[in-house]
Amino acid sequence: MIAPINPINTKPFLSITFNGKNKRNIKYIEGDTHNPDLKQLWDKGKLPEVTHGFYGDELTWDNLSREHLIPKCQGGTKKFGNIVLASKIKNNGRSDKDIRLFAIPEVVKAYLKQFENIHRHGFDGPNYINAVKKTLKILGMVI
Repeated sequence: MIAPINPINTKPFLSITFNGKNKRNIKYIEGDTHNPDLKQLWDKGKLPEVTHGFYGDELTWDNLSREHLIPKCQGGTKKFGNIVLASKIKNNGRSDKDIRLFAIPEVVKAYLKQFENIHRHGFDGPNYINAVKKTLKILGMVI
């Protein structure tokens, strides 16, 4: 049996590819904590204020999915600021492509605004908004 290798640097870094050409290493958000499962809260009817997804699409029981702002294949996690709600069609359409090619700033602002006054079930809307904005800034999208 081979023992697992422990990384020398325990601070996670991501390698993000833009347009299939330029690679850069970016530091993930320090202090970012795992959030209550947004999809699960929505499914249970605990986020009635949230009716539209990250890309402006109407959310339904049949189309709801978790969108990773930093895709899993590029090191993205289920951390607080990396998960947004989106329809399956929009999520699958984006896949692991640059978020800036799909997200419209005004639509993203409207998505985040839905969370402004939510403080329940271990979920704090304003903290979530700030965490998502930090992740988007890392990805080159300032909201």
